[in-house]
Amino acid sequence: MKQTKPKGSGVGVWLVTGATIALVAGGGLGYWLSRQPQPGVVSEVPAGLEAVPQEALLALSVSTRPAQWRQLREFGTPQTRARLDEALVNWRDRLLTSKGYRYAQDIQPWVGSEVTLALLAPSSETEKPPAVWVLPIQDAVKAQQSLSRLNTSEAAPSRTHKGVTIRTVPNPPDAAGPPLNAAVLDDKLVILSDSAAAIEQAIDAYQSGNALTQLPNYQSAVAETAVPEPFARLYVNGPQAKAIATANSIQPAPLLGLTPLQRNQGLVATARLTDTGLQLRGLNWLPSDSEIRYRMLNTGGELSTLLPDDALMMLSGGSFQQFWQGYSQQGGVVNPRNPLNPNLLREGLISTTGLNLETDLVDWMTGEFALALLPQPDASGARKLSLTWLAETSDRPTAETVLAKLDEVMGSRYRYRVTKAEVGGQPVVGWASPFGSINATHGWLNNDTAFLTLGTGTVPSLLPPSETTLSADKDFIAATATDLNNQNGQLFIDVERLLTSDTPFPLPNLPNGTEVFLTGIRTLGITTAIAGDRLTRYDLNLILKKSTEPVAPLPE
Repeated sequence: MKQTKPKGSGVGVWLVTGATIALVAGGGLGYWLSRQPQPGVVSEVPAGLEAVPQEALLALSVSTRPAQWRQLREFGTPQTRARLDEALVNWRDRLLTSKGYRYAQDIQPWVGSEVTLALLAPSSETEKPPAVWVLPIQDAVKAQQSLSRLNTSEAAPSRTHKGVTIRTVPNPPDAAGPPLNAAVLDDKLVILSDSAAAIEQAIDAYQSGNALTQLPNYQSAVAETAVPEPFARLYVNGPQAKAIATANSIQPAPLLGLTPLQRNQGLVATARLTDTGLQLRGLNWLPSDSEIRYRMLNTGGELSTLLPDDALMMLSGGSFQQFWQGYSQQGGVVNPRNPLNPNLLREGLISTTGLNLETDLVDWMTGEFALALLPQPDASGARKLSLTWLAETSDRPTAETVLAKLDEVMGSRYRYRVTKAEVGGQPVVGWASPFGSINATHGWLNNDTAFLTLGTGTVPSLLPPSETTLSADKDFIAATATDLNNQNGQLFIDVERLLTSDTPFPLPNLPNGTEVFLTGIRTLGITTAIAGDRLTRYDLNLILKKSTEPVAPLPE
């Protein structure tokens, strides 16, 4: 009997999950800039980007509206809030307090409604990207009053770069780290950096016009992703980010092939806070001279109706054939020893089964596909995880011929016990290893949807079709809510149940301290669509737990 899906209490693709957490945590760096008395008007393009070079790795603009920061800090658990607050205090102290400045006295009276943190391109793959803060001036008189002590302090030596005075703010005697460089641009912007070269690059971009605001496709992408009262706005330079990620020799998988950074020139995303968490609207684009062009194939969203509502995870796409064509191009840049390298997958399949990945499998997987993680009881009643693959085809005879060849290989070469049966009016074939340690089943859910499961007890969840499907589950609906009329793919992860259920799930290696932020998430949903031959749109919903404790001020 199918077990009822356990629901969690409280109010939470691939790298996109980590990127969203980083957006929340990184956006949190602006909390100590968040006590503005009135919300400002956010322009179409984030304020201050005229001082961010086009070659920048990324630019993160965050709101300084106090109500939004209070709302953000209401989400999560006591542990996630403590970790976030710790990060905010550390950044506040590093940037201002350690230099003898206080936000309330020296920044708050004049700063605008949005500030930007830009990471510039490093000079080498191993160098840490230098950071520049851009603070728009909302009240020039108060800014002059606050910054006047820079001009009069003998302890703040100055130099000139292209007519702009750069003040170096030395550290107090007990403070470590490089000194802070500060400059004012036309009484409009204050730029800060602990890198002398980075602040000069910002000045060059501002004066020459070679800034992010003039980057082709950027302004139209910002307009396309606009939302009411944005909390944060992000730009990522695709080639720069890809180069840094590719240089990482310990990357766990060729995940760039599954993210909006693959082959793309840029990515723009806008985040807003909701009653249940964070919504993000994004767009990425290919270079204008790219030989690659997307096909307007937005036919996804149907396979969730064939999965049970207790699915822990689902990743789907509109066409596996199209997906593989893009993913397989990563073979030349991914570590050749990585088990998910496309070339290794090809070689591994042909050496173990004699099947050619492209001609024997991909060619008939022309329709929607999905990979799902299902919790299932084994013979002893213990809950195990089962991996389920679904693929739509318009050529069932070819698919059946290939699967029959696979049955023969498993039986004759590997001595698996191959059994045939009929479940829910559909044919299924089971494989069992000689010692019963590995079990798999494949068959058909309808006339054009094939399935393959790894694990025991999965078929009863799929056949006959469940009366309570994933597509009708309220958590799935909330996480995949979108204003996209058509869709190319979806990602759904029930993070809370993955972390709290009695079904063990091995999490990948995450950056130090990141795991605690996962405990504040309930569910994650991403919906994608092809918006043009060079454009991809996506909507992301991060449903977060909500704390019942009052939000206390950050320690001074």
